[in-house]
Amino acid sequence: MSPLPGHGKNTDILADLVKALLRHQGKDWEAFTPITLKRANQQAAEPDYCFYIQNRERILGSVF
Repeated sequence: MSPLPGHGKNTDILADLVKALLRHQGKDWEAFTPITLKRANQQAAEPDYCFYIQNRERILGSVF
């Protein structure tokens, strides 16, 4: 099911706020959109934005 147009706009605003806060705090981070998150024996989730902050280096090594 496709989200309503307002959902995308609100998602962008929230992601921009998170990015601004991370920049203000001087944090290293990486964001992906969309990404499917899977765990054993659980249903997968696909968030609109996914931010890696503490595990950024570990994720970058496995993605690129």
